[in-house]
Formats: sequence, structure tokens, C-alpha cells
Amino acid sequence: MVRKTHTEWRDLLDLTAAAETQIASELPRLTAASPLWLLQARLVRHLSPAAANRQLAQALICGRMAWYLAGRRFQETRIPNWLLGQADPAVATIFEAVFQPAQASWLREVLDVPAWDRICERWAGNTAETLPSMSGLEKFDFLESFLSQVAAQDRSRRGVYYTAWTLARFMVDAVDQSLRQEFDLRSGLASCQSWQSVVGASMPSVLMSPDSQRPFVRVLDPACGTGVFLRAVIARIHANWQADFRSGTMNARSCREAWNAYVTDQLLPRLTGVDWMLPAVVVAQIGLACQLEQTGFEFQRPGCLQISVGNSLAEPGITSYPAAGGEHKGSSTGEGLATPYTVVVGNPPWAALSTNRNAWTDQLLHGRVEDAPADYFAIDGRPLAERKLWLHDDYVKFFRLAHWNVERATTGLVALVTNHGYLENATFRGMRHALSATFSRISLLDLHGNRKSRERPPPGVSDQNLFGIDQGVAVGLLRRLPGPHQQAESVRYSELWGQREDKISRLAETPWSELPAQSVALQSPYYFFSPRVQPPVSLAESSFRLPDIMPLHSTAPITARDGFVVALTDEELESRFADFRDLNIPDDQIREAYFRKTRSARYPPGDTRSWKLPQARRCLAADEAWRSRIQDCCYRPFDRRRVYWSETMVDWPRTAVMRHLVHGQNLVLITRRQMLPSQPCNFFWVADRIVLDGVIRSDNRGGESVFPLWVYGYDENGTATGERALNFSEPFLAAMEEATGTALCGVQRSAAETEQKGRELLGYLYGLFHASIYRERYATTLCVDFPPVLIPASAALYRRLSQLGRNLVKCHLGHDLSGTGPQEQTPGPRWSVPADDPLIAGGYPRWQDKSVYVSPEACCRQVPLEAWELRVGSYQPCRKWLWDRRGQRLSEVDRAHYLELVRGAAQTVTTIRAIDRLFVETGGWERAFRLNSEPVLEAG
Repeated sequence: MVRKTHTEWRDLLDLTAAAETQIASELPRLTAASPLWLLQARLVRHLSPAAANRQLAQALICGRMAWYLAGRRFQETRIPNWLLGQADPAVATIFEAVFQPAQASWLREVLDVPAWDRICERWAGNTAETLPSMSGLEKFDFLESFLSQVAAQDRSRRGVYYTAWTLARFMVDAVDQSLRQEFDLRSGLASCQSWQSVVGASMPSVLMSPDSQRPFVRVLDPACGTGVFLRAVIARIHANWQADFRSGTMNARSCREAWNAYVTDQLLPRLTGVDWMLPAVVVAQIGLACQLEQTGFEFQRPGCLQISVGNSLAEPGITSYPAAGGEHKGSSTGEGLATPYTVVVGNPPWAALSTNRNAWTDQLLHGRVEDAPADYFAIDGRPLAERKLWLHDDYVKFFRLAHWNVERATTGLVALVTNHGYLENATFRGMRHALSATFSRISLLDLHGNRKSRERPPPGVSDQNLFGIDQGVAVGLLRRLPGPHQQAESVRYSELWGQREDKISRLAETPWSELPAQSVALQSPYYFFSPRVQPPVSLAESSFRLPDIMPLHSTAPITARDGFVVALTDEELESRFADFRDLNIPDDQIREAYFRKTRSARYPPGDTRSWKLPQARRCLAADEAWRSRIQDCCYRPFDRRRVYWSETMVDWPRTAVMRHLVHGQNLVLITRRQMLPSQPCNFFWVADRIVLDGVIRSDNRGGESVFPLWVYGYDENGTATGERALNFSEPFLAAMEEATGTALCGVQRSAAETEQKGRELLGYLYGLFHASIYRERYATTLCVDFPPVLIPASAALYRRLSQLGRNLVKCHLGHDLSGTGPQEQTPGPRWSVPADDPLIAGGYPRWQDKSVYVSPEACCRQVPLEAWELRVGSYQPCRKWLWDRRGQRLSEVDRAHYLELVRGAAQTVTTIRAIDRLFVETGGWERAFRLNSEPVLEAG
């Protein structure tokens, strides 16, 4: 990656911005005969006019920089004319300006040509000086650095990250080795063997196809960027070709002529690259030409670099791309579909909130495309019973695209570097199952570097991300061999930890096949690709999962704008919303005051795909009862706040569940669908009010799930009827009734009795989930699935565990626990403060000698260390509550609440100890519960 100071970028940034502005102003005055008008018209088929103008400006700048980076050997030979002659109309228009600016009369309409030339030459010269050894032509990968400066939001939103030459070469070499050893192609990627010779014996139908004589090895990079993978393919093919011809008797001249013929007739027709960014395609073609020049190609024979501008996910049939004239072929028939790509390589975009949304891609992911049955949203025909946001990540879609090619070919290879989430995240179990069903052999290299999940490297090792991003990285090499298919029953798993430079060195020195590896057996229902997560034991011990026993549940509400709709006091919210609903205040002023950050370059600050600020303001301005929308919410453990609760202001209110808390007294159990393998399994909480996402952890690994104790009745108009019932399934109640001898279902009882039974059941669950042995025994399960629920072996255990659990519920709801449950004989917490309300100073809070200091002068004394260190999910409540109020003064009410919080934290520790002693007294876990010997229910 090219690194420069802001000063070095400034001229380039100004030049790009000026070009974009000038293009936008000139286009309305141009005629349809203008090359620039034609190019922009083509781009707007897939982009907005503003995005098309931006790409045009970037392409002109990047193309000229690449021209200078290529050097005199490129500029003073026939290479530019060769590139110009073979390019498609879009790229040719840019090449004309970049290679022959004096002849591109339209260029002067949009650029200060002398300044453009001078700045690009100086920038390229400085880059060449700072990167003197570029045997792999990495200098052409400057585009990521360029985008990080001039289009940071585009880069982040599209997931454009630089792929080190070493990694690309490592992956391409692994593909080549597989073709040689597993597909029996002696020349590997350089092989020109036909489909008939490779698969004819095992696939007789191929002999009848008119394409049976076409080359078997055809390579696609569906998101090629600046072409680093295709450059690596050319380098490997040239090395293989040289090795083959050294064993012959050809002289140097004949060998050179043969290579030039091979490039145009055999090599280039078998390589295809596609990218949505015009500047990337321009730079890629120049870089590939330089790579060819290094191999001795003389550019005397006409040929085509099949590198095109387009979105691989937007067309239903990315199989064949013309290099000049015409559009991408995307029909369901045609020569490309008859012989799909057998090798798919690359580093596709990573974007969880994908912008690549279309019906065909969605059908492909669900296995609804003809001859493509793999379904990432189901296992054995059973749909995944969860929200599946991360399955819409762009990298998953590109993986499915590559998978689709191999499905139709019935043989082939896929080598992709992606987010490593699919290796062990439970959400991706359908994807793993589908991949293992299609591919015969799967090799995986986990490069780790996940800052978000806080992975734990081996002792003494400091781990870095290969791309300098938060998500972990993995490389997958998946093969389906010719002949009778045998689906993969295990995967070959390798991993690399360490600093980025150490990982790069290891990749450069060690072939994939020589890296230490272990076999990971694929087991239902999760099909984990990583040995770090083992199949959960709870399926064999428990008949129930939490969703099985509490049918009404959902993920927690997401406001999408906590900073505006959540506050500590009513006064704060009323002040904000008084401004918001005052239509005399311009929208831009509201955005500047309250919504400075933008989530996407496609929307103004504050707006999202489903929420627009002007409409929301008009709606609230018409709401006379707007103050009544302010409600209590559980925001963090022991942290109650106020929320403006309105579907106008909350993107995902989860009304089907939350209405049972808004319109009546209720309790809600909070847990997570997945927890982090590197963290304790402490993701449990309880609330008696609205719950917001992030209450026990705020990350991108899925939100909290909420399970209300009571389900209230509503009529057809959505009006509460006043009736309510327990949110427990009949099978669970029957099992508990049998175990405890207590009538729980099918019996008419008073409201008070029903209330008591409901609280007892909730207390039992809450006590179970807080047992240390439960969290340790089912740690693997809790990382990938909802909590398992066990049936007690005796009524006595049920009653005692339920009482301890109810004590925890009261404690976590902030109720006074004096006189109930086990007590520690220690002095209670108290404040030592100056006369005024203390201010939480910078660098605080701090714990020292049983005191929590909020400033040098003010502290809360008698805070046990175990209470201070108590963690609920990812939070440390005694610290978090104060940390969120830094810079504020603590009123008497605030200080009283903090004392309550400290007592609650201390009581939590004491009660968990009592729960742990209970299981010791009972004789251990096996004697405490009715454990199954066989699985009863499978997850999802």
C-alpha cells in the first residue's frame, strides 16, 4: 500500500475534486457524439450520475499516474497503442486521454491538462522513489491508497482493500499445484488441455458438446481491482511455460515466437477480470501489460485483455466478457454458460451492509437458480431459524457466485481471501453445509487478525491483521475433482498468527501444502470449518433450547440513532425533539446539530435506507402527544435511561415483542444467539422495561435476543385486551411438571398463583444461566447457539435454584435485597465527596484500595474489587456507568443510584457463589439434572 502524508495528497485531491465538478458542469452541454458523454451514459446504467462523474474523474487521474509509474519502457514502445487498440469503448476513452492527451480534444473541457500532467508525474515519481524494488509490480496497487484519500466512503462501503502481491502469489501457486497434482494437469495453469481430455472419460456427455475441445482451465477474478491476482496468474503461467519449453530443443528465437503466440492465442482468452470501478480497470490493464512485457511479450500480435467494467453480482450469468464493443453477456444461454469458469480466484469486496442487492443474487443464495441447488439459508431443506443479515455480506455473495460456477461445471477450483467469519460463525452453517456438499476437498488458512472478536493468539504472540482492518481474514481453497463426486467429510485447517510482516514472510517462504494443518471433521448441525469451535455437547444432554420453551422472542430493538433518541433525562429529549419538530428550523441545521455523521455516501447525514429526516420531522410536528412517547428503557446493565419510543424514530422497534413490555407489567430475559469464544459466557440479563440492542454487548456479531415472561392479548385492532398468559411452551411445562411434581399446565389458577409460578420458572432459568459450571460446560454451545435448558432432577433443586435466581432478578432490576438471600458481612458502599456535586474528571473512574475515584477529591468507598471487576457481557457495570457520564456532575440521585449499583454487583457475586455451592451440595451436575444420552432436538 502506498503511504503518503496529507500534504503529498493535497494537490491530487484538489485536482480530482475539480475534475469531478467540471465533468458535472460540462456534460449537459455536450452532444451525444462526445466520447465523454457516451462514456458517462454507459456508466449511469449501473451508477448514479454523481458516482459516474466521480469514477470518470478518478479514472483520468489514476490512469495518468499509472502511465508515469509504468516508466519509459512502457511509454516509448508499442504497448500503449496495443492497449488502446484492444480496449472496450469505456476504457479506450480513458486510454486516449491518458496515452495521447494532445489528441483528446474533449479532455481540455474537464481538466487543467498541464496541471493534471504535472501533478500526476510528480506524484508517480515520488512513489517510484519510495518503492524502488517492485518486481511484482505492486506499485500499481496504489489505487487503495488513492481511494482512502479521495473516496474513503466508497472504499469502506465497497470493501476495497489492497491484496499483497505475496498473498496473491501464494494463492495462485496453490491453485497451480492443485491443478497439477489433483486434476492431473502437468502444466497447471498453463495447461491448454481441453474439456474432453480432462473430464471426458468421467463425463461422457462432454464428448457430445460442441465446446468439448475448448480449454478446461479458464480463470475468473470477479472483483479484480487493479489485477494483482491476474498478474500473479500470468507470472505463474510464464514460469510453467518456460519450464515446459526448457526441456525441449527450441532455440531462443523460436521460444520467444512461441511464447508470443501462446499469449494471444491461449493465455489471454482464458483470463477474465471484472470490477465495478472504472479507475481500477484502467490501472489493471496497464499493470497487466507491464506484467506481460516482463515475460518477453512483444505486443506485435493483436490480443485482448478481458478486463471489463461491471458488477459481477448484477448479471445472471457472469460467464463470458467481450474485450471490445458490446456489453457483458448475462443471459441464461450462450457459449459462456456451456463452459463455465473452472478457476475462480480473488479478494472480493467485504461489505456487511451490502449494496449489491438484486433478485437474481438472492435466488442464487437460496438455491432457486436452475442447476444451482446449493442453499446458504437452509440445511437439508430446513430453513435456518434466525435473522441472517451476515449472509448478505458481499463476500458471501461472491463466494456463492464462485460456487455456482463449479456447480454448473461439476468440477473446478475456488480460491478466495475473505472475512473469516464463515469458518465458525453459527449463522454461516448453511453456507458451510452447502460448500461441503459441492466440493470434494476444502483447505482453509485462517490468517486471524480479528480485532472485533478479541481473538486470543498463542502465548507471547502479538497478532496483526493482514489488511489493517478489524475483521479477521481467511483464505479458502475449495476443489471439486472430475469424476464421481464425493462430498467433503472434513476440511484441512491451517492458521497463521503474528505480525503482518511475519505472516507475509511465511506466505512467501512456505507453500500452502507445507503449512502445518489439522483435519476438522464436519458434523451436523453446524459443520464448523475451525477446530477452535467444537460441536456442542448440550444437544446430547438437553431436550430444550431457550427458543423452544419461550416461543415469543425476537432480537432487541435497534433505534439506528441512539445518540439522538436516548438520553439520561426527559429534559434532554424534550429539548432535542422540540428543535426536531420545529419546521422553521432548516433540515441542514438539524443535521449539523444532531446528525453530523453519515452512514452511507448514498444518503445525507442521519438518513438511512428506510428513514428520511424531512419526513420524520413532518410526522413529529403533527404529533400533539409527542412528549408521551418518552419512556424508560434498559440501556446497559444497571443503567436505566429515557428513550423517545416511536416507530417514526426507531428503525427496528420489534413491535411484536416490545408491545408486551410497553403496554403492561412484564419481565424479559435477555441473552445472545452467539457469544465470543474468547470471552466468558456471561451474556445474560433481565429487564422490566423496553430493552435496546447493545444492552450486554455492542458489536457486529448479532444482537441480543429478548424473551418476555408474559404474552398479553390484543384484539384485531392492536388494542390490549388485558388478558395475559405465560410465554412457556406446553412441552416444557409438562417436563417441568413431571420433574417437580408441581402443577404448571392445564390447571385453572388465580392471577396471583400464575404470577408466582411464572416468576419461579423465570428464576429457575436465570439461576441456571448464572451457574459457573453451566457457563463452563456449555461454553461451546453458547458461542454458536441459544442457551440450552435442562430439566431438574428434583423438586428441591428446582425450588432452591429458583429462589437464588429470583434474588438475582430482583438485584438486577435494582430492587432492595436487604434481608433476602445470602449476605456478605461487609460495610456497605458510601460516598466521600466535597460539598458540591462531584464532577467525573478526565482519566476517571479508577479503583484503588476499595474505593472508586471519580476525581482526585471524590470517591465511593467500600467497593469490593470483585464487585468492581464484575462483568456482564462485554461491560464492567461499576466502571461503565461512571464512564458514560464523564464530564458530568453526579447529583444526589446519581450517587444514590451508584450505591445501589455497587450493592447489586456485590450481591451478584455472592449469589453466584451460592448457586455454585448448591450444585456441590447436590452431588454434581449429573445428579442435579435429567441429562439425555441422545440428542433430542437439533439447533435451527
